[in-house]
Amino acid sequence: MSGETRGNLVFDWLSEYRNNRSVTDILVDLGPFLMLLILMGIFTATSNVFLTYENLVGNVMMNSIILLFVALAGTFPILQQSIDLSVASIVSLSGVITAMLINDFNLGLLALLLGVLAGTGVGLLNGVVFAKAKIPSFLVTLGSLSVFSGTALLMTGGYSIPFNSPGIRQIAIGNTIPQVPNLVVWGIIFYILVSLLAWKTTFGRYTYALGENERVADFSGSTSIGTRSVRSWSPGPSVGWPAFS
Repeated sequence: MSGETRGNLVFDWLSEYRNNRSVTDILVDLGPFLMLLILMGIFTATSNVFLTYENLVGNVMMNSIILLFVALAGTFPILQQSIDLSVASIVSLSGVITAMLINDFNLGLLALLLGVLAGTGVGLLNGVVFAKAKIPSFLVTLGSLSVFSGTALLMTGGYSIPFNSPGIRQIAIGNTIPQVPNLVVWGIIFYILVSLLAWKTTFGRYTYALGENERVADFSGSTSIGTRSVRSWSPGPSVGWPAFS
């Protein structure tokens, strides 16, 4: 069966599944957003500064954007009925590597790229162990969580590593768009890219299929070791990115 045929089968199955969803299913999916709106309404009614641009952008969004990166990192493992417990430790390790490359080798912006690649590499390690050794993702990432966080701790000696790189600071906390922190812009861009990857690509459709019905995904040929590995290391680049901020 050709790749195009397999992709069409998965797409048709997912389309049928989504079309058959009930109102209850949709309300369950929208539940967190409805709760968020309710909380925003309560905060707005009880405070005259909550619903202001300075608070929502400069405070709420700036403090939430790193969590957004980490949440996006864990999206694809969860979609395929797996879990990645190591995302926070990958952020720590990538950040330590980035800071040390800036301080010790004066690499500047190149250190940022190498930090992202470091996050990608350790994410790939998780994916290969999960797919090749057939160890449950919970156990794999629970173990790697300790390994990665311990490695970061040994590299820093338990101390924070300050660095001075105007270029990276501009990328992270500068204001290319007036009154809009760059970090917020990056978060929106990454959210859109991950959404497109999940909804509009073969990679995303296979991931949904694997999570919803592994047997159907298996018939389509999308559950090979290689594809499972790629979907399991996909958190790596995303959690490597916020390390500089």
